[in-house]
Order: sequence, then structure tokens, then C-alpha cells
Amino acid sequence: MPIGTPLYSPRDGIVLDCNDGVKNDGPGSPDYTNEPSNWVLLGFEINGQKYGFYSQHMSPGLKVRKGQRVHAGQLIGFSGDSGNSSGPHWHNAAQKSWSLNRYLYLNNPSMCVFPPSKLWGEREPGGDVVVTQKYPGRKAVRKAMKDGHAPWVSKVKKELAKRGYEVGHKDDAYTTLFKQAIRKFKRDKKIGVTAFIGKRMWKKLGITRVV
Repeated sequence: MPIGTPLYSPRDGIVLDCNDGVKNDGPGSPDYTNEPSNWVLLGFEINGQKYGFYSQHMSPGLKVRKGQRVHAGQLIGFSGDSGNSSGPHWHNAAQKSWSLNRYLYLNNPSMCVFPPSKLWGEREPGGDVVVTQKYPGRKAVRKAMKDGHAPWVSKVKKELAKRGYEVGHKDDAYTTLFKQAIRKFKRDKKIGVTAFIGKRMWKKLGITRVV
């Protein structure tokens, strides 16, 4: 799918979450940089069942924002080549529930809207899907610290709060209070003193994947 192809909401719903502002990869860029992508997670309700519909690797300049109500056929943005992408394409997925975990269906088959057999035949080529451990790279974390937010920050805040650290609002804001909690946690675990979130901290928090 060429970069810039219009993408529309398939039903009336709500924007559960989204990420914007990441430039498209240029020619010769590595496929897997652990950089975030531009994406939109829509929530629909059909016959009392909640569904999440995910669009990823979009171009910067989304046409919707978090919490916004959308209608069927509404423009949400344009296809692109942002984040861990092997080339211009539109990654989309559907799962049951309004979980903010966009890849919940990978490890929870019951969440799949369409069973793999509907897409790949009786058996999926190459065996089961293996979800590798991935975290934001140093550049992405530094950008979050500078910009003051990132979509995965709320996940870190949730884990720190479980352990009794004061993080304030459990949103995606990389606030001063959040940085203080990071420093305290790292000092307690003897893994550093800065507010930078690295692989050792992800592992200490038990976070196996950040999406």
C-alpha cells in the first residue's frame, strides 16, 4: 500500500488510544529500529461485545485524537512506513475487548476475532507466532524524556504504582514525579540513578514487551 493512502474507520466508535508525530522511514533505513510508530486503536461495540481495531505504521499527522468519537467512513489518517516497518504498508488487527494492549490477541487466542485458519489455512506457516521481547530503544526513551510523554509510559507507571512508588496520574506523561519514582526504583534495585528507562528496568518491573 503506497504511503499516503487514506484510512477510514470501518464503524462508529471511539479512539481508545493513539500515537502520532513519528516520521516515516526513508529509503535505506533499517527495518527494525525499536522506534515507536504512528498508530490508532479504535473501539467498537457490536451486539453488546466490545472490539478493538488497530491500525499501525501510519504517516504522521493523524486525523483523530484519543477519546474522540468517530463515525463509519471517517478519515483517521494515512498509511505510511513509521516504526518497525519493512516497507510502506498498512498493519491492521482486530481483537475482542477494549484492552489498551494492542497485541493482546497474540498470546490470548480467545481474543482473536478471526481464527488463524481463516487467514492461513489449517496450520499457520512456520508454526506458532513467537512474540519476541522488544523495548523502546535509547533514542525513543530520550525523545520521551524530552517531549514529556510516550504511549508506553502508562505501563511503567502502573508497575511502579503496584510496588508503592508515587507516580501521580497513570497516563503517558513523563512528569517530574514520574522521573523521581524511576530514580528511586533504580536506586532501590541498584541498577542506576538516572530517570532513563533501560532494559534492566523493564526486566525488574516484569514487563516483557512494550508495544
